[in-house]
Amino acid sequence: MDGLKDIRFFFEQFFGAHMAVGTYMYGNLKDFTANAHKTYKAINIEYQNTVVAGKIDRHVFNVLIADRMDDAIPQTQHDAHADCLQVYADLQSGLNEQGNMFTATQATPFIQADGDIQAGVIGGIIINTGRISDFCFTPLNP
Repeated sequence: MDGLKDIRFFFEQFFGAHMAVGTYMYGNLKDFTANAHKTYKAINIEYQNTVVAGKIDRHVFNVLIADRMDDAIPQTQHDAHADCLQVYADLQSGLNEQGNMFTATQATPFIQADGDIQAGVIGGIIINTGRISDFCFTPLNP
């Protein structure tokens, strides 16, 4: 992967093919929360920033993976956390297969209600991509 567009394409392909994922969104968490038509497991990837460091760009993303739970059955909370954590681990495996250096931060469990009662994990991923850092490749007008 060479940059943000390639990373977003990877996310779309990966989550589109993942058998456990119902809804995948890339963008603002408010839009994800407002989506009343989510199917579960629901994923939201939110781009945070990029650190340009020499020949490496570090792209930072927040990853939210949610599943519906039944508040009356306490076991569903644990099951949702465990299943969402597996999808988070699958994402890490998929990135490894692409040969990208990445760092996954701590996956933190959450519970929220936005119409549905959801449980899952939220974490961060830093994906490092190489960049040619050479003046000759800079697009300048003659």
